[in-house]
Amino acid sequence: MKNIKLLTTAGIMTALTAVLANISIPFAGIVLTLGVFAVLLTGLLLPPKFAVLSVLAYLALGLAGVPVFAGFTAGAGVLFGPTGGFLIAYPVMAAAVSAFRNRNKIAGFAVALAVCYIFGGGWYCFWGNVDIITSLSLTVLPFIPFDIIKAVLSVAVSKPLLKLTADVKT
Repeated sequence: MKNIKLLTTAGIMTALTAVLANISIPFAGIVLTLGVFAVLLTGLLLPPKFAVLSVLAYLALGLAGVPVFAGFTAGAGVLFGPTGGFLIAYPVMAAAVSAFRNRNKIAGFAVALAVCYIFGGGWYCFWGNVDIITSLSLTVLPFIPFDIIKAVLSVAVSKPLLKLTADVKT
């Protein structure tokens, strides 16, 4: 029963990530999505193996052509395009948050966001043929405060969800 619960939660989190990644919030010249929030929440709700599987399923849907990436986009061109490094970081982010979820959430979030910024910013340097300072100023620095807010909100949202599922017999 425990694996059924975990697989069900993983599937729900895959669907939630697909929905939240498409919620765009324009802010001061940048567009924020809730994809990172969904990945952080996935890590808080699931053990590492299931968190990673959930996020990999999300990426597989997008790679297969289901419009689950930001802006209702999909395909290899998005996943392996200029900002694809951020998406490719998602499974590692979910694993990091999950690995630390019962010990030190702040450390888990720090590792997850560092991975996101390193993968995404580095990937953008390559694809955009820009230096690291330009990449960081365009793809990382504007998002840091919002990602911190997403981390805090993911903890707040995870608490009632964990209580809700705690009573399920496993």
